[in-house]
Amino acid sequence: MFESEYIEITKNFLKKLISFNYNLSPIVPLILLFIFYLFYYQTSSYLVPFSSDTWEKQDLIYGSDTVTGFNLMKQFTFPELRHFLFSALTSPVVNTIKFLFNISITYAISIVTAMIATINVVLAYYALNLFINDKKLVTLFSIFYGFLFSNLVFFSIPETYALTNLAILLTFNCLIRLVKNNDHNWFILLILAIILSSLLNPPTILLVIPSSFIFLNYYNLTKGMILSFLCVSTTLLVFVVSYVLAFGINFYTYFAEFANTWCPHSINNYLDIDKIINVFGSFVVLSVISPSEKISNSMNFSQDFLNYFDSTIGAYLILFYIVILGIFLYYIVKTRDIIRDSSLIFILFMALFYLYLNPREALLYSCQVLFPLTLVFADITNRINFNNKYIFLSVFIIFMTIKNVSTLYHPIL
Repeated sequence: MFESEYIEITKNFLKKLISFNYNLSPIVPLILLFIFYLFYYQTSSYLVPFSSDTWEKQDLIYGSDTVTGFNLMKQFTFPELRHFLFSALTSPVVNTIKFLFNISITYAISIVTAMIATINVVLAYYALNLFINDKKLVTLFSIFYGFLFSNLVFFSIPETYALTNLAILLTFNCLIRLVKNNDHNWFILLILAIILSSLLNPPTILLVIPSSFIFLNYYNLTKGMILSFLCVSTTLLVFVVSYVLAFGINFYTYFAEFANTWCPHSINNYLDIDKIINVFGSFVVLSVISPSEKISNSMNFSQDFLNYFDSTIGAYLILFYIVILGIFLYYIVKTRDIIRDSSLIFILFMALFYLYLNPREALLYSCQVLFPLTLVFADITNRINFNNKYIFLSVFIIFMTIKNVSTLYHPIL
């Protein structure tokens, strides 16, 4: 039963892929591509040198493994334990650019880092464009996504999360097409996107949960269960087989050793109010607006929240944002949307996972949930019947960008 369903979906997918009309208006994405590449090239050129293999200090930027990321992009390393495909996908591009243009490895990594960041913004535009019909909101929230604080920082350094976000964006593009176009031919591509994401950063295998939620709620029970089973089983099978072939049957012991060494994981974290507040506050608040004046090696919601009020712009931004969150929460409770709800489910499960694994560095992981969060904000804003919402949103994005960029360019040392 499962096999015949899988074969039929595969056939339809291949037919659809060949016949699909790819004639999307390129004007806005091209403008975003141009602007954000120039911007992220500047930010990566500034921050990547702090990640070079000659740099003396690791974990300088919110606990990110900057030197490790730099070395993985510099030299082909496959497979790599924590981020299986990251080096395999990035180092060939880096070294090709280095060879073709006869530039330094640091320069080449800056270019590739900027390219990955820019593609994130463009893919966010296409996903939002599929999800809502208001082109103004699509454009504004694409810009919003590009200037969110966590994205601004982690898209500008040689970290794995920017590339992981591409796979997350591909996943949501597929999910939206499944629902909006009533087209389950995207099911195969969805599985491939989740597999890619999990092999870049294992926790994102949790993407099978919102995917299964959509299958079970969008299709009839039998078909939903079949698609959920195929999605979960195929993803787990490819993930496990990949690691077994690379590291042996006991590959999980490497993860356990890493967690025991670097991550203060504990089931008791679910009972620690301060850690709960830090994870959810980092994912929803700190990741959006920077509370501090400079980049540091760590940030904690409870300790850093009051820093918003050290500046006028920070105080106005956070107060306005809190009001907006209250309005959005009301709409989340009162209205239903299967894609928005699946996004919230993904945010919740990622938060719960990192609450267990390493709540101390929640900000480091937060950019993985920022597109789902942006999608939730875009959906609710689209539902609000308020003529001046474009002006308010534009003003908020402008001042948010000023605050976040000023933090980014403050001297690190």
